[in-house]
Amino acid sequence: MPDTPTQSLAADPNLPAHLKRELFHLPAASTILNMLTTEPLRSAMARAADAGVPPATAVSGPLLDAFGPQITSHRAKRFIGAAVSWVMKGDGFEIVGQPTPVAGDRLFKTATRFRRRPVAHASTGEGAGSDLLARIVGTLDTGELFELQYLVKVAIDALPDEAYVGPGGFPDVPDVSGQPPAQPPAKPVRSNRFIGHPDDIEFIAQPRDTKPLG
Repeated sequence: MPDTPTQSLAADPNLPAHLKRELFHLPAASTILNMLTTEPLRSAMARAADAGVPPATAVSGPLLDAFGPQITSHRAKRFIGAAVSWVMKGDGFEIVGQPTPVAGDRLFKTATRFRRRPVAHASTGEGAGSDLLARIVGTLDTGELFELQYLVKVAIDALPDEAYVGPGGFPDVPDVSGQPPAQPPAKPVRSNRFIGHPDDIEFIAQPRDTKPLG
């Protein structure tokens, strides 16, 4: 007896477990998943992502036309969103931030935006680290971003003097300008003054041997 579409998808080692579970509980789940992996819809999702639009909104109309009210439940919409995310990640995209409200969509009130993943250089790995950091930062909410900002500033403040070189620091080329050597940039020193958000602690650039302002 030949495998059904559901059985074939369930046997796919690349399909995440949370999607496999829904194949046996959500009506038309396997058909929805197969439809999302067809070229017309994949291309539509990619174009939407490149335009800064959540790709789920590019497929909500065709899915509603094909399946009608049976995909309007919370469970069905959650499955479709997870399936869109799986397809997009497989096509070289990554999530950007938290789900955002969408106006005028027939199926979704909120949806997630995607962008193309930076490609790391094959020999140097350049881009791989920033890609990972961007993905981590993209998952943080507002409060966590402010906390991360504070932790980064504390880490910079803890750097030894010889490790802190920024704009205006000592270049690795001879100075032929005839001007006095440039001084290294002053290292940030934390101030006790609060500005803006309560977690946003102001940093004042002063030499390390002076007292913090405030």
